[in-house]
Amino acid sequence: MSGGFYSSSYYPESREEFERRARAERIRRRRARREEARRQAVRTLLGLLLSGILAAVVLGALLIWPRTADSLTVEAGTPLPEAADFVRGGIFHAEILSGLYEAGASTVLGDRVVKLSIAGRERTTLVRVVDTIPPAVETKDVSLVNASVISPEQFIASIQDATETTVSFVQPPDLSAAGVQEVGIAVTDAGENRTEVQAKLELLVDNTPPTITGTGELTVVMGGTVSYKKGVTVTDDQDPNPTLEIDNSAVDLKVPGTYDVIYTATDFAGNRTEQTVKLYVVTPLPEDVTQETLDLAADNVLAEITTPDMSQYDVAKAIYRFCHNKIGYVDSSEKDNWILAAWQGIMKRQGDCYTYCMTAKELLTRAGIPNRVIERIRKGNSMHYWNLIDIGEGWHHFDTTPRVGNPPSFFYLTDSQIMAYSNAHNGTHNYDRSIYTDIVP
Repeated sequence: MSGGFYSSSYYPESREEFERRARAERIRRRRARREEARRQAVRTLLGLLLSGILAAVVLGALLIWPRTADSLTVEAGTPLPEAADFVRGGIFHAEILSGLYEAGASTVLGDRVVKLSIAGRERTTLVRVVDTIPPAVETKDVSLVNASVISPEQFIASIQDATETTVSFVQPPDLSAAGVQEVGIAVTDAGENRTEVQAKLELLVDNTPPTITGTGELTVVMGGTVSYKKGVTVTDDQDPNPTLEIDNSAVDLKVPGTYDVIYTATDFAGNRTEQTVKLYVVTPLPEDVTQETLDLAADNVLAEITTPDMSQYDVAKAIYRFCHNKIGYVDSSEKDNWILAAWQGIMKRQGDCYTYCMTAKELLTRAGIPNRVIERIRKGNSMHYWNLIDIGEGWHHFDTTPRVGNPPSFFYLTDSQIMAYSNAHNGTHNYDRSIYTDIVP
């Protein structure tokens, strides 16, 4: 049969045989495809099983052994990270060894090397401290009088920032003219973050000096004290607290006289007021004289008649000359109070033998020279007083009272010397030898 699939002349088998073999071939191919699919499924299952096992191993390793972050970034002033913040995964204990909690760690910008201990092994990482937040600034207005210099910090009420800040003017204010002007202030932190704010500057001109009230002439007794500021006030139309300075450097309260005291008031604009007040240092009345007052007067005399390099002998000689030559003799003195008698000799420079003796006693005592008072045995109403001194060679007579006829000096006499004069002049120095037993013969 021409044009058909089957040709008996070409295919010797029968149609039935051919079809049988074709079916068998188709069956074989289907079985081969199923076997290949089964094998492929097995291979896929085995691959998935191996991948799962590998994933489980990797996951287990990640869970068991931690990973350390290469670096952490923190904002300045915020809490610092803890050890756990550096670790990813793992079940081991982590601890910070160094590099993080030292002073200033949270506010000093830059990288800090941090050492960690993880499972007993030391590792290093970095903490990067940054500042990205600009300062928060509050300003205050400023009012100045006669200003020639001003700083930007004067306008700052508060600054809040985690790092160090610097303050500057956006443009310097004009201090040449009075009035109110806006001033720009820039605050920059360590991270170069900048905040600009505004404030007002009021410039005033003050040419009025302060006023001093309550001053007046002062009087003080020699050796007393002075309250220079008592009753004195200073006021100013601009400055609520002007200063008051008192120059009393010329005053010597130990020496009677008239002195100048200078009061100077100054306000914050530099305006000054000056007043000069007289201070009178006066000698006290006799009833007001005390040991302290007498000591001051004696020290003044010693400062005039002695020098620090003098020997005790020379000092005693100077005291003798002062009493003998500077005190005038009058036939009366204060004999109930030796302090008043010495005061009379030093200040009034007149008196009788009691005055001479007590004046010498005070000066010798203030000069540090051991001395005693000796008196003559009374003859009726007649008495005589003089001194004994010891400058390291025993007690010697020391009589500063002048005598008629210009006799020899009675300075530093032995007992025999003064008694020779006494015996020749009606017992002028006859004393009780039972009382004074240690005078140099």
